[in-house]
Amino acid sequence: MATAEHLTIILPAETASILKDAMAEGVYASTSDVVNEALLVWEKARMDALTSLKNDIGIGLRDLAEGRVHDLDRSRIEALRKRPS
Repeated sequence: MATAEHLTIILPAETASILKDAMAEGVYASTSDVVNEALLVWEKARMDALTSLKNDIGIGLRDLAEGRVHDLDRSRIEALRKRPS
């Protein structure tokens, strides 16, 4: 059996309401289950973002090593920022 640690947390009323709603829907057996799953999802998203960043850095370093670089053009960057998504 996995070890467990008892924690006390304080949540804003809106967040506590979300937690209670998840329990009321019957999907989770306890508030601990809701918080545990939320933290696991958050950690996976965090690790996915880190992996993506590492991949992007790797691409940039390969481009640099292979000479696929250009001088910084601030006006081009600003134009890209202003362009609607």
